[in-house]
Parts: sequence; C-alpha cells; structure tokens
Amino acid sequence: MSREKIYVFGHRQPDTDSIASVIGYAYMKNQNDSQREYIACRCGPLNSESTFLLSYFDVEPPVFMKTVDPIVGDLVLRTPIVASEETSTYEIAKIMEEHNIKVVPIVDDNSRPSGIISERHLARAYVKRLSVDSLKLHPINVNTIAQLLKGNVLVSPSTNILKGEVHIAIDSTSTFVEKLKSTDLAIVGNNPEMQLKLVEKKVTLMILTNSHVPSKEILIQAKRNHVGIISTAYGPYGVGKLINLSMPAKMIMSKNFITAKLSEKLNEIKTKIYESKERFALALDETGKLVGVITRTNLLYDTRKKVILLDHNERPQAVDGLEQAELLEVIDHHRLGGLTTLKPVRFHNEPVGSTSTIVGEWFLKNCKKKNPQIAGVLLGGIVSDTLAFRLSTTTKKDREAARQLSKIADINLEEFSKDLLRKGLDLSGKAPYEVVSKDVKEYVIGDYNVLIAQVMVMDMEQVRSRQEEFRKALKHLYNNSKADVAFLLFTNVPKNQSEVWVEGNREIIEEAFKVHLDENNSVVLNGVMSRKKDFLPKIGEVLRKKR
Repeated sequence: MSREKIYVFGHRQPDTDSIASVIGYAYMKNQNDSQREYIACRCGPLNSESTFLLSYFDVEPPVFMKTVDPIVGDLVLRTPIVASEETSTYEIAKIMEEHNIKVVPIVDDNSRPSGIISERHLARAYVKRLSVDSLKLHPINVNTIAQLLKGNVLVSPSTNILKGEVHIAIDSTSTFVEKLKSTDLAIVGNNPEMQLKLVEKKVTLMILTNSHVPSKEILIQAKRNHVGIISTAYGPYGVGKLINLSMPAKMIMSKNFITAKLSEKLNEIKTKIYESKERFALALDETGKLVGVITRTNLLYDTRKKVILLDHNERPQAVDGLEQAELLEVIDHHRLGGLTTLKPVRFHNEPVGSTSTIVGEWFLKNCKKKNPQIAGVLLGGIVSDTLAFRLSTTTKKDREAARQLSKIADINLEEFSKDLLRKGLDLSGKAPYEVVSKDVKEYVIGDYNVLIAQVMVMDMEQVRSRQEEFRKALKHLYNNSKADVAFLLFTNVPKNQSEVWVEGNREIIEEAFKVHLDENNSVVLNGVMSRKKDFLPKIGEVLRKKR
C-alpha cells in the first residue's frame, strides 16, 4: 500500500536556508513516520550558493513544483479497461456489462487512444443497424466471427478477412441459392441439400445453426471449393442478431473525446467534463499513453495536497495554489505574517538565525540514523542565513547546532563557511536581474505591499561597475510586482552595512531611519545587516502609523 504523500515547501524565491531546511525536515519525518512519505519541494530556482551546497554533499535538490493545485495525477484512477479497433461491437457491450462501466477507450498497440465507445454510441449503432433491410458484414476476421458466435471453424475460408452481405436460408433451395454471390455469407440450418448447393455456389462462408455438423461429403467439397464453415449453437435469429453486432469498434467509435495530461490542473478538466455530452475524459501520461478514465465520480473525492511550509508564513511568499491545499504545519523564524487557515495547524516559530537551526536541533534529537550529508546540508543553511554567524539575528542555538552538525558531517566549520559564502557572494558572470531577484520577500503591512530584495556582497565594486544595469533590474522587478514600494539591500559583509536602493515611495525609509536619500534614491545604513531584524521592523512601524 502506497504511503500518503506530504509536500514540504520553502518560499517562492528559495535561499539556501529554505532549501536546506526542507531537505532536513523531510529526511527527519520520513525516519519517524512510516505511514506517510514526506517530499522535499521547491517552487523556485536554486541559486548558485544552494547548488554549490548540494553538490558539495552530493544531495539531490528538492522536487520542483510550481503549484500545489490539485492535478489529474492526484486522482486515484483504476487501470483502464480497453479494446482494440478490431474488437467487435458485441464484445464491447460485454466488456461494459462485465466491468460495470459506461465507456471503453479504443487504443492502438502503443496504448495510445484512437477513439471511444460509450453506451450512447452502442445504442445509436444498434438502432441504425435495425433500420437496414439486409445484414452486412463489415471487414472482420473469421476467428472473430467464430468467437462472437461461440462456434467452431470446421473449414477455413479462402481469406481470413470476411465482408459482404449475410443471408438467412428461409426460401426454397433454388430461390435462395440463385440470389447469392460468391462473396456472400449464408446462415443455414439442418438442410443437407441447401448446404451442398451453397458449397457448389462457392459462397465465402456458411454458418450452420443449432450445432449442426455437415456430412463428410460436404466437408470434403467445402475444402475443395475453399468455402468456410462455422458451426454454432445459436439459432438463425441469434446468429443474425450477433452478426448485427459484429462491426469492429473502428466502425462506430467516436474520435471526439476529451484528454487530460497528468500535470493538468483538475479545475480546468472539471469544467470540460461537466460541459461535455460524455461526461468523462481520458487521462494520458506525458508520452500520450492512456493511464485511466476520469469520470464525474472521480471528481467528487478530496484531491487536495497536504502541505508543510518552512522558512516563511506569509501568503505572498508561499507556493501557488496553497488555497487549494491542506496546510498541516508551519515552521519558521521570521515575523508572523497574514497567513490564515480554516482549521488549527501545528505552528512553530523561534527567534533564531535560520530555520535550518530549528530543523537541525530536531534532526540531532530525533533521528536515530544521522546522515552526514543531511547534517552538512543543514549546516550550510545555518551558515548561509547567519552569514557565518555575523548577522545580529545569530543566537547561541545557531552556533551550537552548527558545531554539532559539523562534527557529524566531519568538516572544518570555518573553512566550509568561507567556501560557501565565497560562492554565495560572488556576483561575477551573473545577470543583474538574476542577482536582484534571487532573494526577494514580499510583505503585506497594513494597506501596503512591500517588496524587499537583498544581495550579500564582499564589496560594492562589483555593483558599481554595472550600476545602471542593476538599477534597471530593480525597476523591472518593481514594475512587474504589485508592490507599493520596493527596497534593494546590498549588504556589505566586511563593512557591516547595507546600501539601500528604493523604487516607489521614498518617504517611508526616510521616516523609518531618519535619513535622506540621494539623487539616485539610495542611502547607506550602517549596522543594517539582517532584513528581518534590522530593516523590516522599522519599515513596518512607519507603515502601521499610516493606517
């Protein structure tokens, strides 16, 4: 039995702490919960620092999921009951009855659908056939006819594929035989004279009813003239009725049907199904192969994904589709945001330097098997978010968790921190917009939407040499958002300060920090290193007063 899936997400613009904490938490939960499968996920691209960290410890990145909206792949679908284009209409009807289904997909040799037959198609085909004066056999294999009639092939016809008009022997022998052509099929009972005349006429196939078997003389003559003979237990009326239903599926199937890829949002396919005549859709994998039939009954079940959020608790920062998911837990170290839920959830928030610190402590306490690679990844999350313990948000817990994790990972903490930060702070070869947008947080404070981007640097020379490009990148970020104001912090690690660029209302930061922006809408703030502790609280106080 497959385990229930729980998706563990960081925020939209995942930094190293976000990536490391979801990997560590999913690992810990999987060790301690055998009923569920916890999947580390991300809804944004990896930055260079995170990529370096995962490569360093040879750990797979979290699964990329753009949204947690229910998708077709979330449905529990039965293995589809299918038929080929050559399957008879009668067999299709039997399949529906035996399996209690209302539609049979018609597939090719590669399991790709070519058509569908529903109860409506069967009824229409049967009524249409009843209006025809004479029976006709569409191209069909002789063995299919034998199976349809539950009969025995006593003599094989000259060709395996049969077609032509079908006649029931109710006239006198001479009258009946005279109107037949060699391509026709004849239904006859226990009438040796008629049987012999039909063989001499060289009809394609003779069907004997009520289990009758011809004489040896007739069998020998039939073989000589290549006249096929099938014996069946059905009477003339039964044979005629079944012949009427012998049409292959390709003759009556509809080629107009709704398909849905497994990755398609469920809300979109629901609308299509409810508006269609058939009220179903065919679910296909990424190669176009059929994996199931989606019915209205399937759409009644709860398909919401179960989600855990780490390193954020504000809706603008969360994965798309969260409203359509079931939120189970929130684990964070930031301010309380405006995230609301319909029912209680587990919520853990601590004023520490990183979410990886919280998860790292639980990893150390609760994991019997302490994987050195996971320990190393969690260590990287702590080092990155505390800037190697330089930021004002750093606590004793961060340092102690890092010390213990470095022992398990068997690495030199100081050397590792230098390598990781060097990779994270290097801007060379990176496009300005990529740099500006890689660590962005959106906040809703009162009536204001605030966007704060932060870039850590070892010096500002890398920025100064491409200043106009970076300013254009900030303007592009601001214009593409719904923010009332956008701040870009270039945090200079050695100098313990941040140069802040502003797009939008400049009065907010001037009032918050009692400063004046220059002609480029920028200012240097000494001692401002942490976005969440040194910068955001003062901005928030100003905005709350403006309510």
